[in-house]
Amino acid sequence: MNLTRCFLVATFLIALYFPSDVQGKPAGLLIKFNKEKKIFELNRAVLEEISQLQRPIRVIAVVGDSRIGKSTTLNIISHIWTGVNRSYVEEIFKTGDTQESVTRDVWCHVIRDERGGSVVLLDVEGTNLGDDAVTTHLSMFTALVSSGLNVFVREVFQNNNLNFLFKMSRLSDLVFPNISLENFPKLQVVIRDALNGPGGGRTIEDYTRDSIVEPSFQESMQEERKAIAKHFPRNQIAVSEIPLVTRALFKDFEQLRKSDYWNEMRQLVGKFKEFPIKKTFGGNPIDGPGLVELAVRLAETMNADSWLDFANVYDAVEKNICKRSHVKQIEPLFALTKADEIEAKVEDALEAFKMECELQSEIAAARKDLGRIVEEKRKAEELERKLKEAENERIAAVKRSEEQEVKFQHDLSIKDEEIVKAKREKEDAEIKEKNLNKLHEEQMKTIESLRQEIRERSSGGLFDFIARVVVEVGRAFGRVTGI
Repeated sequence: MNLTRCFLVATFLIALYFPSDVQGKPAGLLIKFNKEKKIFELNRAVLEEISQLQRPIRVIAVVGDSRIGKSTTLNIISHIWTGVNRSYVEEIFKTGDTQESVTRDVWCHVIRDERGGSVVLLDVEGTNLGDDAVTTHLSMFTALVSSGLNVFVREVFQNNNLNFLFKMSRLSDLVFPNISLENFPKLQVVIRDALNGPGGGRTIEDYTRDSIVEPSFQESMQEERKAIAKHFPRNQIAVSEIPLVTRALFKDFEQLRKSDYWNEMRQLVGKFKEFPIKKTFGGNPIDGPGLVELAVRLAETMNADSWLDFANVYDAVEKNICKRSHVKQIEPLFALTKADEIEAKVEDALEAFKMECELQSEIAAARKDLGRIVEEKRKAEELERKLKEAENERIAAVKRSEEQEVKFQHDLSIKDEEIVKAKREKEDAEIKEKNLNKLHEEQMKTIESLRQEIRERSSGGLFDFIARVVVEVGRAFGRVTGI
């Protein structure tokens, strides 16, 4: 992975999606041509600033010959658009007092749009500075990054300007044969020091539009005009005029604000505000990270000198916009615990997703993702229900087992007591029986002794003696048996 791609990844990770407070900040170099390395290099600091921009973003570019007033016009545009309360026009884009060109490469300045979002102003070096290959690449880069393209011309629209639009249109024909014109940059021609009208009832605006897209305008470059007309329809080409002014007027701000030139600038700001927001060719609004990715991929394409691969750039930008929206709008639903809760929010999430992602395949995939999540959540909820039932059954079974164990132990305890009682009663009965047997034996001995004694006595008083003996035996029996 090269350094440019590494920075792109890092930029996406640190993007915070909040407008940058850049009012009054000088323009920054966006891309330059390194003559030693023979490559186009992007400015990382400016890319980081752009990455923080929120939608909507309008990217308004100015291209054209050098020393035609592009930078000066952009400074006044910035001053009027932002409504800054200053008694001078800040030099956001560098200007000069000589015939030497000041602007080289592509410079960028970001302003807040009172309607919401941001406006990125791009100033590119003049197309007549000598190195046609470099300036053409820089102008193509600027045009393809923009949503509003302003071609500055002096007096009339020249063939070199026509060639530039043809190259841009031809590239789009080759790379994007089915592009929607609604998402192609809108064109405005800004004429400085316009000549008098052509006459015959035609205005400067009509004449300029014809010179760009009317094949019969001249015998030469008819095919070029046909190609341009496919991407820049005649009725969508805006034309504005900037009057010629002296440099002395810029030294007196109060006079400048009262001049016709300033009024023309106000009207030009109004037309700048009519430019659309930046979208991919598929119609997807581009955010800050998306615009950074577009610039990075486009620079890589130019360095590889493989313009035909540029189609892959927009495809990648489209998909990455959808991926970021998927993370923001779709994936939060994955964290919800209930299928019904997810299902209730699906349509709202998809509508928000569609506002940012235009790829039908990605929209269908997001819907499918949500459907699968809902299905799997329902399966999980059913398993949770069955698991709860199983847990309740286990708890009930354990309770029954414990109750049975308690009952068994209780019954066993009662049974043991009865056994002990019966055993004790048996032992008591055996002892009682043994004692009775003993007493009976003793009684029988006593009786036998009495019998012997009676036999031996034959004298009187025998019955009194027997009666006394019987009473004594009865008392003895009662003591033994407890009766």
